[in-house]
Amino acid sequence: MRSTIRRGAVAAIISVLALANLPSVPAGAASGPKAPPFAAGGYRQLPAPELVNVRKLKGSAPGGHPAIVRPKLVKNHAAAPAKAPSMPSPGAARAPQPATPLTGTTQGTILEQLTVFPAMDITTGVTLFGQSNNMEPPDTQIAAGPDVLVEMVNANMTVWSKAGTRLGTGVDLNVFYNVPAGYGITDPRVLYDRSSGRFIASAVAIADTLTNNSWNSYVYVAVSQTSDPTGTWAKQALKSTSAVLIDQPKVGTSDDKITLAWSEWVKPGCDPQFPAFACFIGEVFSVVEKADMLGGGPAYEYLSNRDINHYAVVPVQALSSTTTQYMTYDNADPYTLVENTCAQTNPPSEYGPCPTIGILSITGTPRTNSIVLVEANRPIGATIPPPNAVQLGSAGLLDTGDDRFLTAVWQNNQLWTSSADGNFCPQSNPNGPGQRSCLRIHEVLTDTMTVQQQVTIDTGDYAYHPGISLDNAGDAFVVFSRSGSGSYPSVWVTGLPAAICCTQLAVLVAGTGPYDSQTSCGGHNRWGDYSGASIDGTDPTDVWVAGEYAVMDPVRNCTWKTAVGRLTYSAPTVTSITPNTGPGGTSVTITGTDFNASGAGTTPYFGSTPAPSGTTTVQSPNHLTTTAPPGNGWVRVSAITDDGQGPFGPTFKYPRLDAAPGSFTPLTGAVARTSPPPHVTQITGGPRPANPGPILPSPTVGETRQPVRLHRLLLL
Repeated sequence: MRSTIRRGAVAAIISVLALANLPSVPAGAASGPKAPPFAAGGYRQLPAPELVNVRKLKGSAPGGHPAIVRPKLVKNHAAAPAKAPSMPSPGAARAPQPATPLTGTTQGTILEQLTVFPAMDITTGVTLFGQSNNMEPPDTQIAAGPDVLVEMVNANMTVWSKAGTRLGTGVDLNVFYNVPAGYGITDPRVLYDRSSGRFIASAVAIADTLTNNSWNSYVYVAVSQTSDPTGTWAKQALKSTSAVLIDQPKVGTSDDKITLAWSEWVKPGCDPQFPAFACFIGEVFSVVEKADMLGGGPAYEYLSNRDINHYAVVPVQALSSTTTQYMTYDNADPYTLVENTCAQTNPPSEYGPCPTIGILSITGTPRTNSIVLVEANRPIGATIPPPNAVQLGSAGLLDTGDDRFLTAVWQNNQLWTSSADGNFCPQSNPNGPGQRSCLRIHEVLTDTMTVQQQVTIDTGDYAYHPGISLDNAGDAFVVFSRSGSGSYPSVWVTGLPAAICCTQLAVLVAGTGPYDSQTSCGGHNRWGDYSGASIDGTDPTDVWVAGEYAVMDPVRNCTWKTAVGRLTYSAPTVTSITPNTGPGGTSVTITGTDFNASGAGTTPYFGSTPAPSGTTTVQSPNHLTTTAPPGNGWVRVSAITDDGQGPFGPTFKYPRLDAAPGSFTPLTGAVARTSPPPHVTQITGGPRPANPGPILPSPTVGETRQPVRLHRLLLL
């Protein structure tokens, strides 16, 4: 399935929050409001990592690793009931207000879907790897290397060609991480690090909370030793806990550091007022020497202590060169998350006086014991958890999570984050739950620590669990889940081209049925917990995305699948042509980038002449075949798609006498010959004309003889 997002009326309400109306930074405060410092930690050298050869791994033993049923973790126990309503009652105290109109002008680019294919699903996961993969939600992740794609879903890893073919059966992550018996892997993350040419992954293994209720955990990091994810990886356990659950470790990178951050919890019974809820006991981060993991040797690490003033911190993936490791978190929700730069009421109110985005900058390295962490906080609009999502075909509501940041990337001093939000959707600071679930996108300039823009994308129904990445031009690509009273849970995409806000929304893969695991499968209607996005490892003008959708199942309404897509804003390029010479009508194979078979398709041009209509076939975004039009001389080849005409590429050479249509116009009054010229049988001699003088006079002193152009007269 392929489609194209065309310029036109945007099928959503998109607002850019007015930065002038946000809380101001105190005069003279170079770094803005101050957050409490993160808890200090310590240095150590880790044991040598275990080297894992993916090609030699075998499937897990049946029953050796349970399918983890993660408890619902809520930081503020009093906030948990507030998420249940999904729509305001008819008598809501505050009427919905229209979102702020989009400012600026449209860039004119079009978000093209070059490739779309179905990837891992719950049925295939269970078939290949057993009941340890019978889980919700899928936690969809994608990483695009130079040659292949890596998808991680729950407790498995699969490798795919960029045409959408699964390569091999895949890997059970319980075996990959060598998880102890009785533990199960969950919350996988994976990225492709362009600076090193390696895949980097993280995950957590949790003891079966339903069987032994121990809440013991391990958190892992793994780094491929080449750009081939089916080869050897170096795997390291960074921390193990007893009676403490590690939740949602996330991984980020800089040139010299690999960083993980996660939250830690103790099991229910810790809060007498809410005995059914677990208790948050602190945020932790680990900084690992990147070069050590790349070389497969023992790594140096800085490990922080638990910190209760920070929550849901996301290490940022660097897409361009930097030795600063950035981390970020939503510091704008004192009721559900955290708002730590000023005093809060006790218990906290839903809206605090100083909502900010927190940016943590880490410099130095663990090997040199020189880690320095500096935090900046900049005002943003307050956030609140989105309501659970309505869906077609079921009264069951989908769990949309909360308003924490889910993904963060950095490139050339621009840091981007994505999250779901119930505020400004469309009501501003509603009294109670938000009316629906929107997407919130932030861009921060890290050289000045300035909030460049914050965008709320309101689809008019429910949008949640977004992922974000950038191409090398700075265009942002967003993938997310979407549902409503008239639609099943589906995968959608949108984008923010450089210097403008959003292009039109488009469905990547539409759901075909409802998802209601609570009714039919003993689940909790968990969705997400996130979607994946990754810049391509070879062509940085493209971004790959992955998300989750529901399918109709006649037996049970709890069947999810994932889909992968390749997106671009780039016009096509032509890098080679075969053959590079021939007359009009020659079949030509063209290699390049961003060829699209959908939308307006791809039209090759030979000079200023398009290939004949109906002769072009796009085999992939990098290959097509076409037919050369009639032409003359040497012409350069280019191509046109919905995003415009790309640069002129290699030269195609026509024979000299193959004239293009309309290239020869006879003189007025000339009569075209319709028969062969007469054969000359006799030449009659005649008097030779007298020579009037020398044809070329002799040059005088100081002169040079000029060349003479001789014109050949062809007699017919």
